[in-house]
Order: sequence, then structure tokens, then C-alpha cells
Amino acid sequence: MTSKWKSLLMIVLLPAGIVLVGPSQKVEHYSCHKCRGLKDVTVNAFFGITGKRRDVFQLPTQLMEGHVHDWWRYSVYRQNGLFGSLSKRVACKPTQFQDGQKSAEH
Repeated sequence: MTSKWKSLLMIVLLPAGIVLVGPSQKVEHYSCHKCRGLKDVTVNAFFGITGKRRDVFQLPTQLMEGHVHDWWRYSVYRQNGLFGSLSKRVACKPTQFQDGQKSAEH
């Protein structure tokens, strides 16, 4: 292979490798057994540099005044590489709520 083709191949393969290997994502799922609320926390990273954290809540329509959430992580999902091309891992607890009871609203 000539030097010209090797250079062209490197110009194409290097960015493709960076795109495939660089990104990662972690999604943590939390619940509050006191109000039956749910929270998902998503953090994206690129080569270990953490991006913006995104929190998504599913809360009951009525919360008691002065309620303080007791967040309990019941699941975490991690993927490395674009769309999990390098690895995917899931760790779950057997119940969604710390007290083991089901949700009334969800």
C-alpha cells in the first residue's frame, strides 16, 4: 500500500474510532418510598470528560408539605462506546421501592 493510501486510510479510520470508542453513558434510577416518586439521572461522557447531568422526575400530583425525598437507587445502566459498542452493564435491585411495596400511581 502506498503512503498516500495509508494516510487516507488513517484520516478515515481515526475519526471513526474516536466516535465509536469515545462516548459513554450512565443512567441511574431512583425511587422514594415515602411518596412513590421516581427520578432518573443521566450523565453522558466523552473519553471520561463528564457532560451535563440530566434529572427527570415522575412525582405524584400531591406531595405532603415539608416532604423530603428519601432517594434510593434501584437500578443503574452503563454503556461504553457508541450505542454500547464496547460494553453494556445493568445492575438492579429486586424491587423498585426500598420498602418492597408496589407503587399506587405508577
